Amino acid sequence: MSVSDLSLRLAEKHVEEYRDKEAIMSRHRAAMECRDCEDFLQLGIEAYTWLRRADRMLRQAAVKGIDVPAEARDLLATLYRHWLIPCSHAEEWIKQQEDRKFALRNADEFREVQEQVKRQVRLFDMEEQLESAFQGGIFDEEFWLEAQKIRPA
Repeated sequence: MSVSDLSLRLAEKHVEEYRDKEAIMSRHRAAMECRDCEDFLQLGIEAYTWLRRADRMLRQAAVKGIDVPAEARDLLATLYRHWLIPCSHAEEWIKQQEDRKFALRNADEFREVQEQVKRQVRLFDMEEQLESAFQGGIFDEEFWLEAQKIRPA
């Protein structure tokens, strides 16, 4: 086989690939979906960055003796919880891309951020439970009625 024959075969192969518009468009759509997934994950990472900034500012204000309204702390906790809502969709999308053998440049960072948000939400939950306990919210009214019945007078 001569060099010119190889050259023609390569040319033929490239022309066939070029003619197969559907295969090209299919690969293009898959690549664009991968990019869209990366963009979505980046939105989550950037949203977390803003949450952390707001969190640090509230904490700094409290340390400096500035009164931080309970509404601001409650809103921050709500925002952290809302951040987690799209995570199941994100994880499904990541899996689809990984199944296609695409490597997402920011999947690991997104997952680290997701774990940090989950930890923060657990802290908010524990803080709320402690606050409830300090306010006497551990036991419901039925408990106290029952306790009064068995308590010696």
